[in-house]
Amino acid sequence: MARETEDRDAFRTAIAGLEELRRFAGSAADFWRKYLEILRLLTGAAVVVIARRKGEDPPIWGRVAVLPTTAPTDTALREFWMRVESLTASAAAEQG
Repeated sequence: MARETEDRDAFRTAIAGLEELRRFAGSAADFWRKYLEILRLLTGAAVVVIARRKGEDPPIWGRVAVLPTTAPTDTALREFWMRVESLTASAAAEQG
């Protein structure tokens, strides 16, 4: 029961945060940081990454934003964090 209450509270907090971002007027860096915090709250993820493709020929993928901003101490999460660009490029190549 306590877990359900925590999940519900986290969801409400995240929705309120998304509503605030609809009217956000700060810097792009602050927007992405807040957005990632909300995504992490909604998903329970330890690492949240937004990546985008830059260019077409060849497409190059890069981080737009990542949370946490420094590599995690957990070995598996650190490996993921360090390989984000190559993972996104591989995923894009699989899509065709």
